Amino acid sequence: MYKVLLVEDEELIRKGLMFAVDWLKAGCVVVGEAMDGEEGLARIEELQPDIVITDVKMPFVDGLQMLERSRGQDYEAIILSGYDEFAYAKKAISLDVSENLLKPVDFPTL
Repeated sequence: MYKVLLVEDEELIRKGLMFAVDWLKAGCVVVGEAMDGEEGLARIEELQPDIVITDVKMPFVDGLQMLERSRGQDYEAIILSGYDEFAYAKKAISLDVSENLLKPVDFPTL
């Protein structure tokens, strides 16, 4: 089973990701969640996830800063963004992000 960490400041989206996706069918288990990038950094260190799904814009430390600061950890990253801007995608590519999903996320397609 792949271990998944959800990092999203909007509780409704974070809980939606947790409960609307059939993680077991995908061969995954959600091992934790975080409300911002600062908390996400601590959870990455503590939980050693295989996959980190993160929002881009969050308070304190945003998702891209979190990914940049946790480089060297062994996980695949997926970013969630409500911002369809090339600058975010370009930065995400430089951080080896596996996927960029635009909000609102269509849960049945995940």
